[in-house]
Amino acid sequence: MRSNRLSSILILSLIACAVAPGLAAETPISGRKVCVFTIQNLTPGGAYAEYETGITETVEQEFDGAGARLIKRGAWSKAPRMPQDPRDLLRSPAALAVAEDVGAGIAVNGSYSVQDEQILVSIQCWDVAERAPLSGFLRVWRFNLAFYNSLHEEITSKLVPRIALRDDGGVSSGASAGSASSSAPTVAEISFLSPNEGMEVLIEGETPAGVIEEGRLSWAAGDLAPGTELTVLKRKAGFHSARQAIRVGPEVQLSPLAKETRESVEVDWTIGQLIGLGCAVRGYAVPDTIFTWISGYLSLQLPSTSAGRPVFHADTGMGIGGYLFFPPGSVVRLGVSTGLGAIFSFQPIAAAHPYADFYLNVVNWWLEANIKGITFFFRQEWKFTLGLVNSLLGRDWMMVAGAFPPMTLGIELKK
Repeated sequence: MRSNRLSSILILSLIACAVAPGLAAETPISGRKVCVFTIQNLTPGGAYAEYETGITETVEQEFDGAGARLIKRGAWSKAPRMPQDPRDLLRSPAALAVAEDVGAGIAVNGSYSVQDEQILVSIQCWDVAERAPLSGFLRVWRFNLAFYNSLHEEITSKLVPRIALRDDGGVSSGASAGSASSSAPTVAEISFLSPNEGMEVLIEGETPAGVIEEGRLSWAAGDLAPGTELTVLKRKAGFHSARQAIRVGPEVQLSPLAKETRESVEVDWTIGQLIGLGCAVRGYAVPDTIFTWISGYLSLQLPSTSAGRPVFHADTGMGIGGYLFFPPGSVVRLGVSTGLGAIFSFQPIAAAHPYADFYLNVVNWWLEANIKGITFFFRQEWKFTLGLVNSLLGRDWMMVAGAFPPMTLGIELKK
């Protein structure tokens, strides 16, 4: 089965790569001498070693298609400083020394490992003259026929365009054989820093790196070039999982996760019901996304003349709402809701009878800002009274001074 899959993958990848040179446009490596070392198998137990040749040839084809002048294995494998153990070429000093021996301007090394139908691929590009990293990536993909398409896209659309060489072609005229003993900067271990104690970190969303303990997690990266782009998945129970794009370095600060909100209380004040105060309780069916609410608002309406009497209002409602566009944890979010309610009005005299105005809360929209754990919001409410029995307001849209719908300011306290 594995042999059939290998044959299918190699045939498709080689067909795809065969047409690439003819389609290639001018790239940063056009005409440059490039030495692509064997992409080495690091799968535990040595399994999947049969893919080493196919993956290496595919990477070579991608660089050839980008216009590079490839130095073949037959040349670099006989270089004076070729290490006895080919695995040493995973380390940048050895790779740079061999590449310099054969006159390459760019050295490419990397590795792969396969586990649970996933393949982790790391590719690094080095400026031989400058002893410095040029570009690179570390990615996890499903190990199937689509893998080679993903590898092709990563190299042609991301890795190669990020390469920036000097005008002399990346080969310094002053470089000497002795300079190869200097070490290009690499990162063998990354320390992830985070305030989320117990947060799990997964490289490329698949490979577990470990758990944050005492604000730190150390992960053995191998030998990655500083600045290599990769994505980590952060997750912790009770918090929203999130992906974060990072650049490789000795220390990487991870942004904190947003805590899941399942219940909250809001306190609000409505323009048009100035002498009053309201509150609402939310229960989230989907944390920080969809919720139901019940609300109450007590207000006092002062008489327009000295002979009049004040009127008390009790506005109660319920409904459903949710957020649009902006994810949990955003500083600013937009939401909408709808529902129904009733306003009960009465005067503090024995002969007065109460009024009841039932209404449809057709649509509310609001903007909110999350600042240091407190949510401040501004909400506009479009309410339509139904004009049923004992109605005080009749059948109409509720407006403030007949000009604009009620607008509410408030804060939300999340649990």
